[in-house]
Amino acid sequence: MGWLAATTTVLILFTLVVLERVEARLGRGEAANDLKLYLKDDHRAVGLALTAIDRLGIPVKLATVLPAAGETAVLRVELSRPLKADQTQRIVQKLLTVNAITRVDIAALEVEDVEALAEESNALREGIHAQLEELKLNDDNLLRDLIESKVDGSAASDANKNERR
Repeated sequence: MGWLAATTTVLILFTLVVLERVEARLGRGEAANDLKLYLKDDHRAVGLALTAIDRLGIPVKLATVLPAAGETAVLRVELSRPLKADQTQRIVQKLLTVNAITRVDIAALEVEDVEALAEESNALREGIHAQLEELKLNDDNLLRDLIESKVDGSAASDANKNERR
């Protein structure tokens, strides 16, 4: 019975190792919002790349350094939120100006659709205007008579107080 358990354990481990390698080869283990920076062989390369990312205001969730072929490294940066479509090209250009960065891979990067966001904001704006019209909040003169009567009443009570003295 012991050999059966040992054989089963070895088969399970072998299967898991093979599946893990297949997933790694297919790229299934990557997060959906990754930016990969390929760095030169420089002891300051990671620090320079992270400083550049911070100065550009890129929202970082997690940064991982992975060894690459030769003496280079890959800095995999998982972003906390998607970037806007018009920002990606400028960010890549700015990052490539740093001497420590040789290549920027944005294949796994999520990008916000600017047009869809504009449509959503217009729909929200129209909904808010409809609610304002429904609640009559656009009419500045709606409560003016109440405000004036309160002011007139307080002025009259102040006059009565002054006369009693």
